[in-house]
Amino acid sequence: MRRNEIDMANSRSQMRPDEGSGLGTLGQPGRSGPRWGMRWIVSAVAVGLTAAAVLGVGVFQERSTRRALTDELEARLLLEARNLSLASSSALLSDFPELTLHPLLKEKQARNPEFALLVVVDHESKIQGHPEFRRLGETLEVGGDCASYPSTQELDPGESFLQDDSHLLVVAPVEYQGQRIGTTAVGIERGYIDRIIREARLKLLVVLGAFLGLAVIVSFVTMTGLLSPIDDLRRGLERIGRGDLDHAIEVRGRTELGLLANTVNTMAAELKVAQEEMVEKERLAHELDLAREIQSRLLPHERRVTGPFVLDGSHQAAFEVGGDYYDYFSLSGGRTGIVVADVAGKGLAGCLVMSMLAALLKAYRDRYDSPKELLTQLDESLAPDLRPGAFVTMFYGILDESTGQICFASAGHMPTLVYRAEKGEVEEFRTRGIPLGAVRGGVVARTLHDETVQLGPGDLLIQYTDGINETLDVTGETQFEIEGMRTLLTKKSTLGPTAILDVFRDELETWRGGGPRQDDETLVALGWDASIPLTPPQTIPESREEAKVVPIDSALRPPSSTAPESERWLEFAEAQGDRIVLSSKVEAMGSIEPWLRRRADLEDLDGIHFDLLYTALYEACTNIAEHGYGHPNAEFVMWWLPERSRTNSLLGRFVLVDHGRAFSPDNWTASDFHDPMVRRRTRGFGLDIIHRVMCSVNYWPTTSRGNITVLAFDPTAVEIKEVRHA
Repeated sequence: MRRNEIDMANSRSQMRPDEGSGLGTLGQPGRSGPRWGMRWIVSAVAVGLTAAAVLGVGVFQERSTRRALTDELEARLLLEARNLSLASSSALLSDFPELTLHPLLKEKQARNPEFALLVVVDHESKIQGHPEFRRLGETLEVGGDCASYPSTQELDPGESFLQDDSHLLVVAPVEYQGQRIGTTAVGIERGYIDRIIREARLKLLVVLGAFLGLAVIVSFVTMTGLLSPIDDLRRGLERIGRGDLDHAIEVRGRTELGLLANTVNTMAAELKVAQEEMVEKERLAHELDLAREIQSRLLPHERRVTGPFVLDGSHQAAFEVGGDYYDYFSLSGGRTGIVVADVAGKGLAGCLVMSMLAALLKAYRDRYDSPKELLTQLDESLAPDLRPGAFVTMFYGILDESTGQICFASAGHMPTLVYRAEKGEVEEFRTRGIPLGAVRGGVVARTLHDETVQLGPGDLLIQYTDGINETLDVTGETQFEIEGMRTLLTKKSTLGPTAILDVFRDELETWRGGGPRQDDETLVALGWDASIPLTPPQTIPESREEAKVVPIDSALRPPSSTAPESERWLEFAEAQGDRIVLSSKVEAMGSIEPWLRRRADLEDLDGIHFDLLYTALYEACTNIAEHGYGHPNAEFVMWWLPERSRTNSLLGRFVLVDHGRAFSPDNWTASDFHDPMVRRRTRGFGLDIIHRVMCSVNYWPTTSRGNITVLAFDPTAVEIKEVRHA
C-alpha cells in the first residue's frame, strides 16, 4: 500500500462525529428509541411461559380427567344394566311385566337424567319396560344399528358395549334358570363427558387469566427496576459508536449491566489500538495478494507436451506465498529447460527472492548451453542481493528432445529420482554443488558440475523440493523421506507425469493426517511416452527468397516420406511440435495469446508482428470453430513447429487438424480493398488476414487424419503499412 493510502486510512479512523464517518452512523438509530421495550418483551415472555405452563398442565389434566370419567361412566352403565337385568328377570315371568318395569325405569331416569336410554325387551324383542308408557309393546332390535365399543371393563357372557354417532350403551341379557328371556339396554349421550370437560376447562381459563394478570404486573415492575441503567448504557454506546473512544460509561449497580458497562469501556480502549493495527493488516494483506499474484504468474499453468515427452509440475505453499519455484520452457535447437529451486525461508521474503531468481533466469537462459555456467552466472548476480545466511538451492536441466538426454547441474538441491521402466527400479542422482549465495567469492562455481541422464521409453524423472521428503507424519516425528518417494514412484510411475503429481499430493496429505504443511511442496515430473518414438532433428531446406506471400499450391514441403504430404506435416508436428488443444467455443480462442507468449522462438517478435500473428491464428481457429463444427462440444489441435535450421528468416509453421466440415479453398478469392463496396463491409476478411500475415497457406480437406492446415510464418514477409489520418 502506498504512503498516501495509509495516511488516508489513519485520517478516516480519526474523523469527527459530524464528518460522516461510518462509525458515526451507528448511534443514529438509538436517538429515535427502541421499537420494542425490554420491559414489555420480558413481561410478554413471562406471560407466555406462564400461559404455556398452565395450558400444558390443563391439557394433560383434561386428558387424564376424560379417561377417568370415561372409565367411571362405563362401569356405572355396566352396573345399571346388570341391576336392571336382575330386576327384570321376575317381572318378565309375570303376566303383566310392564306394570313392574315401567315405574322402575321411570324412577331411574328421574334420578339419572343423563341416561338417554333405559329399555327392557322380551325374547320376542317387544318392549316390556320403558320410561315412556306409550312405547310399551313396540318391537325394538336392541343395538341393531350400533357398532362395538372398545371398553376396558370385564364383561359377562352376553354383555356388550355398543356405540353409534350419538350414544354409548350397554346391553345385558335377562336370564331365568340359564335361559335368556329378554334383554336390557342402558345408554348415555356421548356429549355428556364433553359437557363436564367444558365446565372444567372454563374454570381453568378463569384461573389462568388471574395468573397471567399477576405475572404481567410482577414482571413489568421487576424489569423496570432492573433495566433502569439501560438509558445510560445506550447513550454511552452511541458516543462510542460515533467515534468517541475516550468516553467512559458509568452504570451504577451490581447486576450484569454494570459488568457490561465495564466491558464496553475496556472494548473502547482496545478498539483504538485495533484501528491502528487494522490499517497495518490491510497493508500487509494487500502486499500478500500482490505477491501471490506475482508468484502465480511466474509458475507454469499447464503441462508441456513436446514429442514423446510430457512435463508437468505442482506447487503448494505452506503459507499465503512461498519460496519454491519451478518452470519449464523452450530453448533453441529443440531443447527444453527445466528448473526447480528452493529459497531458504518461507512466506513473503522467500517469494521476493524467488521473483528475483525467475527474472534473472529468464534473462540468462538463452545465453548458456551449460547448466553449470548458467548456475554460476545466477550465483554471481544473486549473491550480492541476498542477506547473510540466505541461499537458494536449484536444479537446472536441459532436455534434448531428439535423444532423450538431460544435461543438468544442481546447486545443493535434492537428489534427482529416475524410474527405469526397463528395470522397474528407481535410480538416484546426487551432486556435490553448494547452494547459490551460500558462500561468496565464486566458491559455488568450483563445486558445480554438468551431469547427464539418459532417459528411455517409459522412464519417469521427478525433481522436487525438501518440503516433499521432509513432510512429517501425524506424530510430528517421522519424515516421509526419499525412501518413501522411491517406493511410491516404483508403484505408481506407470500412471504418467500428471497423474503421479496427484498421487504424491494425496499420499502426503494422508501422511500428514490432514495437518498443516510445514514447508512449501514443489514437484516436477518428466515422462517419456513409450508409445511415441523419438524423431531425430531434421532440417527443412528453404531459401530466403521463398519467405514471401505465395499461393497455396507452392507451399514448402516437409521431409520426404511415403505418406501423403499433409500427413507428413502432421507426423512431423506430432514428433517435434508444441501443441495446444482448443475447444470449439469461440471464447476459448483467447488462450492462443498466452500460449504464443510462452514460445521461446517467438519472444523476439515486436508488438506489431506478434499482434498480427495472433490475429491470423485467431481467425483461422475461429473459422474452424464456427464453420467447421458449429457447436461448442468439440476439440481440435494446433501445433507450433519452429524452423530448426535457422538458415533463413522463416520462424516456423503452425499445423492445425480438425474433424469438422471441410472448406474448399477453390471457392475463395482475395478481397479487392480498392473497391469501395468491399471497404464498407464489416466482416468476412478472415481469410484475407490469414493470407496476408502468413507467407504460405496449405489446406488439405478430408484426409485420413482430418482436415489439415499448414501456415508458414515469416515476419519479414509481412507488409506493414503506416496508417495516416487526414
